[in-house]
Amino acid sequence: MNEDDMTREDAQSISSARALDDAEQLLFSRGDGVLCTSSKRADGWPFGSVVPYALDVAGRPIILVASIAEHTRNIGADPRVSLLVQADVTQGDVQAHGRLCVMGRAVAIPEADLDDARERYLARLPEAEGYFATHNFSFLRIEVERLRYIGGFGKIFWLDVDRYRARQGHARVRAEAV
Repeated sequence: MNEDDMTREDAQSISSARALDDAEQLLFSRGDGVLCTSSKRADGWPFGSVVPYALDVAGRPIILVASIAEHTRNIGADPRVSLLVQADVTQGDVQAHGRLCVMGRAVAIPEADLDDARERYLARLPEAEGYFATHNFSFLRIEVERLRYIGGFGKIFWLDVDRYRARQGHARVRAEAV
């Protein structure tokens, strides 16, 4: 097979199935990322905010937002967001390590799911308990529509979102906080 006959996955140093495993592990193991929204104030320019997150039973990121936050206002105008999660790298080339961009729409969590969302979030970030007494905070979740995973050189994938949603690996997510 010559180079012209190779598919994009053939050129990768890992399979798309392995990339999905690695991406899910990264999303599960981290608890913070950069939430990117379209700025309402700055005519749609990209706007990044550091946010902690937890995962719901289906592996969707749960974020806690304050009504006074700029990113909350941006989401109100345009719910399309991305959450960049990257491996914890203290030295060396940051681009040689894994990162995942979760793209989707930030939506209010239905009333029936709020107790579970709160429990999961506070299990990861117990200090957030005090936030509820200060500002008007609410939970949102990111309905995952696209996933872009880069695991370092030669490990670059648009992941199959349907495969991510259907994975049985979310059992550990289900058990994480309960």
